[in-house]
Amino acid sequence: MNLNRQDFVILTLMMLLFMAKHVFHDESSQREQLYSLSTAHSTDMVSQAFANVAEKGKYLSHSFLWPATRWEEVTRSSQVCLITQGSVDRLFWVARQAEAFGGPVSMAIYASGSDYAVALAMVSYLRHCFPAVQENVSFHIMYPRKYPPKLSSEYKAPPLSCSDPEEVNRRLTILLRDPKQTGIKHYPQNHMRNLARRACPCENVLTVDIDMVASPYMNRKLSRFLNTTKQSAPCKKCAYVVPLYEIQDDAEFPSDKTELLDLIRNHRARIFHKEVYSKNQGNGRFHDRWEVQPEKGDLSEYKVLYDIETYEERWEPILVLPINAPFFDERFVGFGCNRYSQVYELHLRKYKFRVLDAAFLVHRGFQTRAKYPDWRPREIQENRKRYEEFKKEIHKKLKIKL
Repeated sequence: MNLNRQDFVILTLMMLLFMAKHVFHDESSQREQLYSLSTAHSTDMVSQAFANVAEKGKYLSHSFLWPATRWEEVTRSSQVCLITQGSVDRLFWVARQAEAFGGPVSMAIYASGSDYAVALAMVSYLRHCFPAVQENVSFHIMYPRKYPPKLSSEYKAPPLSCSDPEEVNRRLTILLRDPKQTGIKHYPQNHMRNLARRACPCENVLTVDIDMVASPYMNRKLSRFLNTTKQSAPCKKCAYVVPLYEIQDDAEFPSDKTELLDLIRNHRARIFHKEVYSKNQGNGRFHDRWEVQPEKGDLSEYKVLYDIETYEERWEPILVLPINAPFFDERFVGFGCNRYSQVYELHLRKYKFRVLDAAFLVHRGFQTRAKYPDWRPREIQENRKRYEEFKKEIHKKLKIKL
């Protein structure tokens, strides 16, 4: 067929419009994709006969209940694994975390009683709607022996939107959780962290709470940094500090350090727990030393910005640690001391704390004491007593005078 120039231009424009229409349609369909939840069957139930036992039988756990489909590949190719844990009402964070981190995520879920039904439904939804979750996130569960998992009775749920995991999480929790089930007290955070950590074979681990969201491409950048460091300046006892900030509820998650600094200048971001417990991140000296604009081009690579040369007790930095670093002490349950007890041991063992530039984590919402449950102070006091016992034991173990 012979076409003159005008016909050729018209035909080309028609083809481009056709292609654009279908690309837009495909993207819209993906955003508007719905997930139909089916009723759980008896085959979805876990058996205590195959559980691992923790703390003299008080807690039971199941590793790799829902394994990542590319787990072997992503752990083999990565220098670091994201270790995290959470209750079932916060599982929606897994979608954002998996996409931002971009590497292996080992996630422990506290799933007692009917919360197991919520976990089962929510994990199924997340794996269906978010490829990064299906491919990179392995899920494990823990529960008290006294409150084993149970399935909910038959239910009907309307189609669930893949574009709003937070709302889906809220609806599934209301639908599937037994209203008679009491809230979680003495939450075993350190048991959960250790459960998730033992499931990841990477050479390094980064342990966060599920709502402490990684900055974009963190796995790729951390792996490059750790590979380079291993070749050029190996350090067997280095703890790399990742700064942690909190942002206002309606603020957009920053994509890099420059955007985070803009939020800080506009009073829309601040150091995590700055107003409620400044010791939490205080020893990191972020305001004085980290909150500086990086040189042009430095955002694409992580590097050590400065060393922490002093140690202040009750400091709770988020750390990238080698796989042989001490685990979390499981005597601490509930709020208080559960993270900084590990940092204290690292300090006694002469680990070097080095702050990374360009890397950061973000928590949504400014923290206030008004948000704390009334039983939180009691748990903190209980753990402080345990902390004094812990200090005596670790000093004796390492033969260091208290």
